[in-house]
Amino acid sequence: MPTVDINDTTLYYQRTGQGPAMLFVHGMCGDAEVWADQARRFAEHNVADWRAAGAKRIIVLDPHDYITFTEDYPRYFGDAYDFEIVLVIELVAELIRDGRLTAIPGRPPDLVDPPEGCRFAERCPYREQDSCASEPQELRQVRPGHWVRTAHPASERGRTRELVQT
Repeated sequence: MPTVDINDTTLYYQRTGQGPAMLFVHGMCGDAEVWADQARRFAEHNVADWRAAGAKRIIVLDPHDYITFTEDYPRYFGDAYDFEIVLVIELVAELIRDGRLTAIPGRPPDLVDPPEGCRFAERCPYREQDSCASEPQELRQVRPGHWVRTAHPASERGRTRELVQT
């Protein structure tokens, strides 16, 4: 049972759902079950949104959401709850296993002390072709809404943008 100590008082708390935090406080002689109906209504709202969008697979970032959607929601909806819930790290692992996502070799740039030239020169297979590794790169738009700070954007190398289809 999760608790937090505040001003010499130990309080029980319960985390469910997703989105901005909401604090529900019950009156004297009450407990967290006072809010059980409200939690179910939030769940019904979420599931209605998912169904309206035609979703079958729900990708979650937060392990707490994963637990809520895989343990609490099935209790609310029974067999009618037919969604596949996937923690994003599981999706990434699946994409790597299937060869649909590959790692870029090398280390990401140092954000505190970035290199003078292209921040990704150490990882770039084109770094030997020009001075982009040593000269600062200008921010430029390669298509509407898509800005880059590199001399070698994929869109100009004849590659199409690779999209992950799940």
